Amino acid sequence: MSYLPFFGGKRICFGRMFVETAARMNVFLLTYYFDFEFVDPKYNSYMPPHNVAASGSNNIELKMTPRKLN
Repeated sequence: MSYLPFFGGKRICFGRMFVETAARMNVFLLTYYFDFEFVDPKYNSYMPPHNVAASGSNNIELKMTPRKLN
């Protein structure tokens, strides 16, 4: 069974647009205020597989540091 958080048709979730907008805003804010880097340097040239859902359990750790804003 596929993951369908909002379904569709007549009974579509009325909060869908709010949740999608909030998620986009959170991604923007995280990337604006923080720098991300891999903990293990071997992943600096890592390219994820085309089908990420079937990629298995690769635990790739990121370090998040506050960005210095002027």
